Amino acid sequence: MLKVDYSDPFVPKLLPTRKYKFDMKSVGLTAENIAEYDLVLLSTDHDYYKENSELITQNSKLIVDTRNLLKDYKVYKA
Repeated sequence: MLKVDYSDPFVPKLLPTRKYKFDMKSVGLTAENIAEYDLVLLSTDHDYYKENSELITQNSKLIVDTRNLLKDYKVYKA
């Protein structure tokens, strides 16, 4: 079963729109939360994620970095 969540301190909640019926809340960026997921996708380059790069890399099973935030780590870059 596919489970999709997001973590963004600047967007605490996604509200439904006319086109999309999202009703999601941002999950906290913790070691426990990160470890729950098979994949972490970095799609924005907030400094918040740079500051937490070790937390992300040490607790992720697989990372796809679309913003080159983790250039000093061995991750998939897209």
